[in-house]
Amino acid sequence: MNLFRIIDLIGVSVFAVSGALKAREKHLDPVGFITLGVVTATGGGVLRDAILGRVPPFVFRDEWIFGVAVAVSLAIFFVKVPAKRLEYFDALGLGFYTAMGAQLAADKGLPTIPAILVGVTAACGGGVMREVLVNDLPFIFRGTLFATASIAGAAALLIARKFGAPDALALTLGFITTAGIRILAIRKQLTLPVPAD
Repeated sequence: MNLFRIIDLIGVSVFAVSGALKAREKHLDPVGFITLGVVTATGGGVLRDAILGRVPPFVFRDEWIFGVAVAVSLAIFFVKVPAKRLEYFDALGLGFYTAMGAQLAADKGLPTIPAILVGVTAACGGGVMREVLVNDLPFIFRGTLFATASIAGAAALLIARKFGAPDALALTLGFITTAGIRILAIRKQLTLPVPAD
């Protein structure tokens, strides 16, 4: 099992928990848990693969991806996890998918800015789909340091690559930067400014 597949499976698991916790918050049935879990877990990765021309997308090439997303989503239906943990699972998933997306984009030869955008799209896409499905304003527009953390993490990974860091180190740095900023924002209630009324 290669490093990218391991990161995909971890990212899918974490984001599936996040999607299922949103389903619990909305008091959905098991189908709702699976739907939100799978969409959150795979939506960003499908967008990433579509942008990079990796077809079919990863969820259709590896039966484990879909199976893990469904299993984790159902597990959260039966095992009560505090809803307040949703933000922390989102932060971890954000870190994994930012790093993976930016790394794959860089491997495809994309310039720095497009590679960062791929990382952000991969990290935020599934969560935005989740929020739209339950008729919530996507969290990345609520002043949260979510996309901002993803941008910083993707940039850190790409800088590390430019200095010759091995893949494992660059991925770790991208993950830690992204998840670290997001978790700090959650704990310290840091937000971006919004216009005054």
